[in-house]
Amino acid sequence: DTAELTTAIEAVADMLAATGKLEEAARLLRELLALRESSLGPSNFETGRAAATLAGLLAREGYHGDLEEAAKMCRLVVKEMWRQDGEKSLAHGRAQLHLATVLHRKGQVPDVAEAVPVCRLALSALEAALGRMDLEVLRCSELLIDLLR
Repeated sequence: DTAELTTAIEAVADMLAATGKLEEAARLLRELLALRESSLGPSNFETGRAAATLAGLLAREGYHGDLEEAAKMCRLVVKEMWRQDGEKSLAHGRAQLHLATVLHRKGQVPDVAEAVPVCRLALSALEAALGRMDLEVLRCSELLIDLLR
């Protein structure tokens, strides 16, 4: 059954990510995304959630994989979360934060220049959804400060 398989893959990927095995977790999350796309379609909520999970992992500090792939995945998730939930939604704000983080990690001038407005939009959405004193909002604020230096 596909639902059981995807649940198991997601659980193992979460465990791998929690133990710092990010490349292995990314491989499983890519499989999960492919399964959800083939069984549920590319515009399904669960497919979008799988893509967002993969994008979040690819944006993490300890991930040393292809940052171009990470940026591409994050851009797709930003568009999908906007389509599903709207511009000021928490999911869209998190997707934008992941994209800004990846662009910052790439470190090239055009990437950092793109990251600033993306990070501002993320901060606005996260503040609206979580309030100013939330840890995720504070991390986004720190990233924006870093980008503006």
